[in-house]
Amino acid sequence: MIMIKSFLASLGMFTKIKVKDNVFEDSRGAAILTFFPADGLICGAVTSGCLWALRRFEVREILAGTILTLSLFLVSGFLHLDGFMDCCDALLSSRDMEGKRRILKDSSVGAFAVICVCLLLMITGSSLAVIYSSQLFWWALCVVPFFSRALFAVVLFTFRPMENNKGLLYYFNSGKKPLHTASVAVQCLAALAASYFVSPIMCCCLAGAAAVSLLTAKIAEKLLGGINGDVIGGGVILTEAACYLLLALVL
Repeated sequence: MIMIKSFLASLGMFTKIKVKDNVFEDSRGAAILTFFPADGLICGAVTSGCLWALRRFEVREILAGTILTLSLFLVSGFLHLDGFMDCCDALLSSRDMEGKRRILKDSSVGAFAVICVCLLLMITGSSLAVIYSSQLFWWALCVVPFFSRALFAVVLFTFRPMENNKGLLYYFNSGKKPLHTASVAVQCLAALAASYFVSPIMCCCLAGAAAVSLLTAKIAEKLLGGINGDVIGGGVILTEAACYLLLALVL
């Protein structure tokens, strides 16, 4: 029963799917985060469903890429995209560590966020347009969001949190046990293994995207003195965009 509540709580936190308030009563942060990859699987299933419908009605590639990009963010309610924009404003600024942290907490949108999100949407949309016109199977679009969330659940459990951070990062680390870290790590490795057996190219793209995102997360940890929820959300978005770009380049 606790696992079911944790899963439903994860859906309520990370997607726009409505759940009852009582599912949060007995849920622990670390247990909830172990179901974070499952939320990605749902987002990927929606995108795959859109891919199938768009191909059935023979929608043109450019429009299909736009619709597929929109479907990626609708299920999560643009939650992680918001973190990506906040990180771009903070990390690309020339301020010191404290200045970057202040920018990260600021709710206003800066020039770096606007520039980076425009580039992100163009790269993602054009990459998905290429994927749409190829014979890539629907499962690939399910694996990418699953993998990105499993990867950054591992990051959340293992990277140094930002000092005096009492937000969601602190909550998700509450009650953390080695089993929780092992669970998300196994899910991450399972996505890589499944991709390898179906398509080694897909596995290489996932690994390449992970390397880019982990390096960026390490830089963020150094510049900010730790990570927070925005870094996790931004990492999820970056991993997905990098993987779609790599797939588009090799297809």
